[in-house]
Amino acid sequence: MLRCVTEDNQSLIATYCEETSTRTLSRTDKLFCPNCRGTVTFNKGKVKLPYFSHKSVECEYVGSEPETADHLKGKALLYDWLQQKFPKASVEYEVYQPQTGQIADVYVDHENGEFAGQTWAFEFQHSNISAADWESRHNLYESVGIQDFWFFDKKKFMKYSKARDHTDARLRSELEKKVFNTTGFVYFLDLDSSEVSIDFGFTNRPSSNLFNGRWRTQEYIYHEPQEHSVFLSFLKARKSVNFDYSALVCDTLEAQMEIRLKYVAFVAYRET
Repeated sequence: MLRCVTEDNQSLIATYCEETSTRTLSRTDKLFCPNCRGTVTFNKGKVKLPYFSHKSVECEYVGSEPETADHLKGKALLYDWLQQKFPKASVEYEVYQPQTGQIADVYVDHENGEFAGQTWAFEFQHSNISAADWESRHNLYESVGIQDFWFFDKKKFMKYSKARDHTDARLRSELEKKVFNTTGFVYFLDLDSSEVSIDFGFTNRPSSNLFNGRWRTQEYIYHEPQEHSVFLSFLKARKSVNFDYSALVCDTLEAQMEIRLKYVAFVAYRET
């Protein structure tokens, strides 16, 4: 976890807090989990980002995903970007939602401005998750009016064909298809470069090959356009004119995303 609270309920962020004073509070058992109020320890090593961990038992509110170095880094990248992009919003790590029993990696509450009234949950997904589990968690957020944005670890989730002459063809899992069909988009985050790839348009291309004297045709899936990645800092939110819904876009891809954005708006209209 990247956030804890002190005795007077002041939040400390592991990646920003002053190390000496935080270690002193940690040694004297004066750092607490903001959700279960259990005692936590400040950790800072050479591999992981600084983080807090429960001193005795794990928090009953924390999800099952292990806090790996990659998961911590993904959350930190999203938090820093959201803080800079939406300075008027309340942006917090790991806020517990009592209605659903979930803890969003990063929670955003827009009290005013362009997105006033919207609340967002940002999740960085590093460990494996089934399409059914994702759908269940998505539906829980939706049931309480929270829009969830999921960023998947690009190195782990974005797969390509190994077939000769088709190595730029995509291999799409059931999870990716479910997220794409439900929300309209899939976002992949590269932890090393901070680049985000946005899935918003695909095409199938048949390819015929002679095999054992017979022609065989196989379809390969490609993203159009093939270049659909930008730095995280270039992402922005675009709010629907008619619906309480936002999508993440960027200036260089927004025109090409227009068809998909209109489709998402149509689906939202049809469901009202």
